[in-house]
Amino acid sequence: MGALAGFAASLVAYFVISHWAQHPGWWPHLWFSSIEQHYNMDGFEPPFSTAAYLRAFAVSVVRAVNVDGWVGVSVLALAG
Repeated sequence: MGALAGFAASLVAYFVISHWAQHPGWWPHLWFSSIEQHYNMDGFEPPFSTAAYLRAFAVSVVRAVNVDGWVGVSVLALAG
């Protein structure tokens, strides 16, 4: 029950904080940070695209493997 209550409280807090901070949402944020950058995000609402989502996911995985060291450390830790 404690885990369920914590999940419910964090879900409510997420929506309250996102609305208060005027966060644009996960899709515009993903588009802006992984697909195409714009001058600003005022009124930026790109239509959802499964192909663009999968492309952004693939680019992020390749970037994590090539640039970040945490992927290799995680693989070694799992192998150990």
